[in-house]
Amino acid sequence: MSDTPKSKICAKIYRPAKKAMQSGPSGRSNWLVEVIPNTPNTPEQLMGWTTGEDTMKQISLRFETRESALDYINKRGWLPIFVPEQNKKIRPQNYSSKFMK
Repeated sequence: MSDTPKSKICAKIYRPAKKAMQSGPSGRSNWLVEVIPNTPNTPEQLMGWTTGEDTMKQISLRFETRESALDYINKRGWLPIFVPEQNKKIRPQNYSSKFMK
């Protein structure tokens, strides 16, 4: 067991990035909540696999709005950590500008 009480569980709230194979903003409307593990992962002695005691790191929840995700975290007494969105700036280009220098 970890020494941290349950009220000190931290949860990360963020919007997932667009997947590489997508051309539009589809699927980015949801907010994700992931629990940040309290204990570090350690290598297993015999095989060398990475292992950890904290099963909360397996939780990944989707919410429609940021407020509903925050309500869920506050009801459980967890500490919210917001990850700011990183929007990509799209620079308009002409097709011919790729070939001219």
